[in-house]
Amino acid sequence: MTEHRVPRRTFLTTAAASVARAALTTTGFARVAGAAPASPAPGYPIDALRSATSSVRLGVASYSLRKFPLDKALDMIKALRTPYVNFKSGHVPYEKSTTELEAMRAQIQAAGFQIVGGGTIDFNKDTDEGVKRLFEYAKAAGMPTMV
Repeated sequence: MTEHRVPRRTFLTTAAASVARAALTTTGFARVAGAAPASPAPGYPIDALRSATSSVRLGVASYSLRKFPLDKALDMIKALRTPYVNFKSGHVPYEKSTTELEAMRAQIQAAGFQIVGGGTIDFNKDTDEGVKRLFEYAKAAGMPTMV
C-alpha cells in the first residue's frame, strides 16, 4: 500500500480555509463582502465592521509582517480591511518607555486600529520586577490580552 503524506502546512491551510468558508457562509457572505469599503479611509469606523461580521472577527498578528516597519505594516493591515491587530515586540518594542508606548498606542488607534493583544510575550526574567515590567508594557501599549 502506498503511503500518502499531506504536509502539515497544506493540512493547516486547508483546515483554516474550510473554517473561514463555513463561517462566511453561515453569516452571509454577501452581507460581509459588502460591509467594508473598497479602499478604507483613514479612521474608518470599527463598529461598522464589527456589526457586519457579527460572530466572526478576523484580525492580524503583526508578527506576520515582522520584516516591515510599523508604518508599512499598518498600511498593509489597512488594505486587509480589518481593524483588529495583535502586536509583537518587533512593532511595539519592550524597551520603549511608558510615554513612548502610549504615543505608539495613540498613533495605532488614530489610524483606526483596535489593539486586541500583544505577544507572544516572553517572560525571560522570572522575577517580580521582570514580570511587573511586562504587565506595565502591555498596559501602556493598550494590550488587553497578553499571549
